Amino acid sequence: MIQDWTKNILLFFALFLGSFSAASGQAAKGDNVIRLGFPKVGYPPYLMPQGADQPGIMTAILARLAGKQGYSVQIEYMPDNRALALQLVGNLEASAQAQEWVSGPERFLWTVPIITVADHIIIRKDNPIAISRVEDLHGKSLAAMIGYSYPSFDTGFANGIIIRRNTQNFSSLLKMVMLERTDGAILDRNVALWLFRTKTELQLDQFDVSAKGFDPVGFRFRFALRDDLVPFVEAFDRHFAAFQASGEFDDLLTQYR
Repeated sequence: MIQDWTKNILLFFALFLGSFSAASGQAAKGDNVIRLGFPKVGYPPYLMPQGADQPGIMTAILARLAGKQGYSVQIEYMPDNRALALQLVGNLEASAQAQEWVSGPERFLWTVPIITVADHIIIRKDNPIAISRVEDLHGKSLAAMIGYSYPSFDTGFANGIIIRRNTQNFSSLLKMVMLERTDGAILDRNVALWLFRTKTELQLDQFDVSAKGFDPVGFRFRFALRDDLVPFVEAFDRHFAAFQASGEFDDLLTQYR
């Protein structure tokens, strides 16, 4: 799943040109604060929306491991394009992305992958589909997010072999499946499990999540390419390896599934 930035290219350049002044009033470089930028709607369970009771998987990990280096984390709510523009000029420390979703990933510092994000197919249990390859979905309809590109499915969508039914939020994807308005929905497994856990109208026992995940990527932290952040990222990777080995990472994931 890749969000399509091409429709927002003019907005990107406007934000880029204004980014030098956009960070005024925010934490200054060198004050042991890591500012994490993402939209108010978040990307639950990885990044939680503004006002949520839980921090989200990625935010919780960054806060815990930054603390080991004497840093605190400050969330800055902003569109993804704005975060990108600010990071390009060094005025925002961190965001969460996959390298595969970014043009010119060498312009940033990256942590090791934190968790795998992939496009799974969510179907009704009473309408089973054996899914191991894209061809298994030919002739089917799939609910998808407006503005997102799905590399494994885009050709099928374009030529009509797979019917795309767009919607604007993740919970609507599953509701369309539940109401039999589509054969399946494209959604990351952890996002689906979070929705089953938090949306009472969505019952896990009514759905199946495909074992096959298409186009898997490593979701990780993207840092501004600044000299002062190089040792932070290197230490973060070491702390994350220890965090995984201790079992704390798995314990954290269970809170969001």
